[in-house]
Amino acid sequence: MEKRNSNGKKINNNSGNYVSVRTSYHPDWFVLNLDDAITKTADLAIVPTWGLKRQIGAHFTYETAVGVGYRVVYVKENSFNDNATNVDEDYNRNQYIIHLQLSIGYAF
Repeated sequence: MEKRNSNGKKINNNSGNYVSVRTSYHPDWFVLNLDDAITKTADLAIVPTWGLKRQIGAHFTYETAVGVGYRVVYVKENSFNDNATNVDEDYNRNQYIIHLQLSIGYAF
């Protein structure tokens, strides 16, 4: 931020480029309204992300980010029909995923 400010660029509302690691974990603890042929599975995702945030005018901001990462799906056998399916009907345990983000905000 200091380098950006010293170059005369805006840093209002945390404007700048950034690198982050996006993580998510979805447990299989509580699920409603699933067909008996589908078993809810847990998954863990880790996605390195590059993004930027900029101010538009006096109050508006936009942010965009992109990343490619890895997701592990903890597939378990379905007790009804012995199929290893999950909610999104994917049979792969290890998956590559893409993260795309575009946000617009208003700062008071």
